Amino acid sequence: MKRLLCYAHFDGEGQVKPFVKHTLNAMQTHCTTTIFASNSPVLEGDRVELLTVCSDVLINSNTGFDFYMWKLAMEKADLSSYDEVVLMNSSIYGPVSDIGIVFSAMENLACDFWGITECFLIQPHIQSYFLVFRRQVFESQAFQNFWNGVLPFVNKFQVIQSYEVGLTQWLLESGFRPGVYCSFEKLDRYCQASGKKLRKDDNTTLQYALELLNCGNPFLKRDAVRNRRVNMEQVIPYLRHCSYPIALINEQVLSPEIHCPLCGSVGTIYRKGIKDFIWMHNIQRYDYYRCKSSDCGVVWLGSNAIRRFPIVASPEQQTTLPPAKVAFPPELTQADSANILVIGCDNDITWHRAYSAGQEVSLHTRRIFEAHIESSADTLSPGIHSGEKRYDSILITSGLEMSAAPLTNLAEYFILLKPGGLLYLQTSNIQSPLSLLFQRSWYGLNAPRNKIFFNRKALVKALSGCGFIDIKVSTNIARTAEYAWHSINIVRNKWTSSRFAVPPDRGYLNILQWCARIVNFISGGKCGETLIGIARKSN
Repeated sequence: MKRLLCYAHFDGEGQVKPFVKHTLNAMQTHCTTTIFASNSPVLEGDRVELLTVCSDVLINSNTGFDFYMWKLAMEKADLSSYDEVVLMNSSIYGPVSDIGIVFSAMENLACDFWGITECFLIQPHIQSYFLVFRRQVFESQAFQNFWNGVLPFVNKFQVIQSYEVGLTQWLLESGFRPGVYCSFEKLDRYCQASGKKLRKDDNTTLQYALELLNCGNPFLKRDAVRNRRVNMEQVIPYLRHCSYPIALINEQVLSPEIHCPLCGSVGTIYRKGIKDFIWMHNIQRYDYYRCKSSDCGVVWLGSNAIRRFPIVASPEQQTTLPPAKVAFPPELTQADSANILVIGCDNDITWHRAYSAGQEVSLHTRRIFEAHIESSADTLSPGIHSGEKRYDSILITSGLEMSAAPLTNLAEYFILLKPGGLLYLQTSNIQSPLSLLFQRSWYGLNAPRNKIFFNRKALVKALSGCGFIDIKVSTNIARTAEYAWHSINIVRNKWTSSRFAVPPDRGYLNILQWCARIVNFISGGKCGETLIGIARKSN
């Protein structure tokens, strides 16, 4: 049987890893022609090596994810020359076992297209990491119409919803019969044997990776390994039995994305698939990781989510928002705090109070602030380095949690302070009771704007590492009612935004605020929604 293999590849480091080359060599036995399409640069040495097993190597401009790469690959081939078209991507290791057994079993199944696993999230569909189409499908007008409509989306969730789910649904509506090698019924027997209950809304490739291997799945999802969703101590004996090179997986276990941006320790999934609570036009989902080091424990946004998404403008969005009631810190009203730099505050009240106290305030504007928090780790932000001016105090009312390079920013603040100068910062507290209560619906997450969350210990460590002394870290309960009200709205699936003030007639919020005061007092000031960090620069 003549098969065309279209392999979609992406690597954040711009490499063709050995596990990819192993996959292509293993599939060569069962596929007549292979077309390799990558969304990342390919070195010339890798390209030469790829051409020994692939008929063509295509380089795309990192758009469209795997479906757009498959589209480009199929456009390069004469599909009428093949009996089957196979689509694969680099999200899997394998085949870890003989895939010839799978092809033989599916040849005897009465179906028009098939895959390894099925999923019932969003809509029933065959998961797209491995798909096979027979001639009656890929020569049909319905198949051609689908791929003609594939666009180079930059949003992964949109690709999943429109193409991975949409392809199965489209072919079903066009009268084609699907097939699955590891069906839910087959997998359920292995789950029961291991004492697990299979649910229809599970992503089986992540949650039951070991059971799928025992079920005959010749592939192992990289996300299951990378995010510690599978017990590798149980998987490794299976791989050795199948003679799959263990080293091909070990090199990928510690992905750059799951290393702590502060201490470099390994991280693990903390909150997965978080929605943008405020900008409803953004349908991306975001993952947060947590550092496993007991000396750190910060939470950060996955590195693939730094991009800002355009928002539909409306007249309502251009209106001036009422200023938040931010109390001016008493520490900055002292006589030695005459020249203050305010960073990240977009209301008039804070610096108006400073003016009333007879102090000079330099405002770090919102435009510069946004450039500042998005700045790379080796670039100091423009706009606040005017001349050789140094400040008696720096007030950061918000923004550290939005920083893509918090340690660089703290080091920058240290430089801007005069000897003996005071740094006063406020940032969201990831260890607050409301964070633990609401979890994915906690308003403080504010994905994708908030990129990193400190705890008390990590904030002290970060400040001391930048040279600050006399460090004091506490929490503040002033925003408890606000965070609770917004979080409740999120749970109730109501739109919420910082432009909405907390209603004053909500009695339960007043009760909650008093409870927060009591709990915070009993805990010694450790349970507020906001972390307060105060530190000085040495003389």
